[in-house]
Amino acid sequence: MSTGLPTIRELVAEGAATLPEPFSRAALINWIHARRPDVGVASISTHIQSATENSAPPTSPTPRCCSASAAAPTSGTARTPSTGPRSPSPPGWC
Repeated sequence: MSTGLPTIRELVAEGAATLPEPFSRAALINWIHARRPDVGVASISTHIQSATENSAPPTSPTPRCCSASAAAPTSGTARTPSTGPRSPSPPGWC
């Protein structure tokens, strides 16, 4: 069912392009909510988070905190000073 209203995703993009930088998350939420008062703040926040650079894709094989050069080894046993040997980290974990 199409209502002709812009989607939240479309409004996030339009608001980000329209608001003067730097703008706050709250400013973007207010801008979107003024255009779509029927949409809850939690829904708007979710769309903003998924549109950000720091949002990892749901099937990301390596956490964004790791770079290829900083990723933990996939074999061997890591040691911690207080507990001694521990099991190896799963592949891709920091």
